[in-house]
Formats: sequence, structure tokens, C-alpha cells
Amino acid sequence: MCFSFVHLASVAPVASSYPIAGYFWIALYRNQSDAEKGKALAHLLWWMVHQGQAYAKPLSYAPLPAVMVSHDERQIRELTCGSTHQSCYQGT
Repeated sequence: MCFSFVHLASVAPVASSYPIAGYFWIALYRNQSDAEKGKALAHLLWWMVHQGQAYAKPLSYAPLPAVMVSHDERQIRELTCGSTHQSCYQGT
């Protein structure tokens, strides 16, 4: 699962310097054995990809591109919880 940490602020105070840009990854089990923790994790990740993006610009980060949001949504929906292997994310 990929999340943005593209930072718009330059490291060097020179106009020709480049911003730090990249993604960070979250490694987790596709099936969460603890259903309640799995649901909480899935909803936190969904918040990070959607509502949490509102905090990107005020903190000098670039918001996730739409293609990465779609990728993350698919990954979050594929998380399963407990022995029944039902989807951890119950939202829309």
C-alpha cells in the first residue's frame, strides 16, 4: 500500500534546488486475524487516503494523485478480517 510523502519545501534555500519527493509504503498482512483491529486499521487507512489529504498542503506536502488514491482504495478493500475473511473496510 502506497502513501504520499511528497514534500514541496526545498532542502536548500536556492531557487534551483529540487523538492524532496517520494512515497512511503505500509506493509501489513492481507488477512487481519483480529477483526476489530483490522477494521480500525482499514478505516484509518481510508481516512488517510481521503479526508487526511486535506492536511497535505498546509503541511507543505503534495496530495496523492488520483491514480494512487484508486490504487490505495483497491488495496484497502482487499484487506480481510478474522476467520471469515470478510472485507475489513465496511464503508463505500
